[in-house]
Amino acid sequence: MATYVMLTRVSPEAVPNPRDLAALGDRVAERLKAECPEVRWLASYAVLGPHDYVDVFEAPDTETAARAALIVRAVGRATTEVWAAVPWERFRDLARAAEGNAIVTEASKQSFPASDAPAFAQGVQHAPDAPPDPTRRRVEA
Repeated sequence: MATYVMLTRVSPEAVPNPRDLAALGDRVAERLKAECPEVRWLASYAVLGPHDYVDVFEAPDTETAARAALIVRAVGRATTEVWAAVPWERFRDLARAAEGNAIVTEASKQSFPASDAPAFAQGVQHAPDAPPDPTRRRVEA
């Protein structure tokens, strides 16, 4: 299963009294268990900063992860941000498996011109950026 990280910010109107946060969390958990039984929660943290909670969970696919986020939004009256996460060991294996410039594709050359190439693409030679076109096309109304 894929791993996801969800950042959640609860609306102040959802829980005017901080004592009610636990009850709200219980309602969200019940709904998630009923509607997303295939989702496995790995960790949950209350955090300081722009978000209230960080949850790490596994889901079989992106649609299931999105469904879980929608339940948190609806029941918890919250905003969420969900990121796909790759375990460090797997990411390291992927990086080691990349041979030479094989990781740099035409799409990555367009996405990362020579002026801002990603760190893993050091030593890769990109064609210089084309000079700006001095002529402009006139658009007629």
